[in-house]
Amino acid sequence: MNRIVEPTPLQEASIASAIILGLPRPIDSVDALVAISGQGESCRIIEAIQWWQKRKTRARHILIAGDNYHQKSIPEPVTISVLQRAPYNLTKLSGVEVDGHQENTKTQMDWVVKMVLEKDITSIGLFASLYHLTRCYLTLLRTLAKSNVQIPIIPWPIPVDPCRQSPETGSKMWQLIPGEIDRILRYQPKDVVPLPELLAYTTWLYQNMPA
Repeated sequence: MNRIVEPTPLQEASIASAIILGLPRPIDSVDALVAISGQGESCRIIEAIQWWQKRKTRARHILIAGDNYHQKSIPEPVTISVLQRAPYNLTKLSGVEVDGHQENTKTQMDWVVKMVLEKDITSIGLFASLYHLTRCYLTLLRTLAKSNVQIPIIPWPIPVDPCRQSPETGSKMWQLIPGEIDRILRYQPKDVVPLPELLAYTTWLYQNMPA
């Protein structure tokens, strides 16, 4: 049986996810930790803050991308004062950047790239939910490319029970994956890089991993 077949667009999205989730994760060595908030999932920010405060890290910055405040699962805007309370318990304040309201993943990435340029950030650890990480990664790649920036992006999927209920939708986490794949396909190539561009980038990334 021939194991090599020409992938369909849907299969290319699955390939992209496998490639991103299979990348090395030298998260201790990145210059900035980036938490992509949303859907009422406080775990996205908590995980990044734990790395920021409790583990050995070379990161100079932690960026908390803005939430969509129209979501029902967002009880209050995330601010520095909110982050200092439970469940976040932020105590290391120097280097923390918190964004305000953002409509969607694309505008979140616009802000991240703005911070990359302003702070001269040289590498990123990207914290996002497992189901959302692939689209975040591909969107960030496209947004960086539009600014002629190429830096290492290290993916960090937040460990969440796939059968856990989403705070925003009430569905199980795994049920959100098909919608993410649909968005990846619809947003290519304007806002999301397609598979060939991801492959070109990861070839470069393996030669330029932060150490």
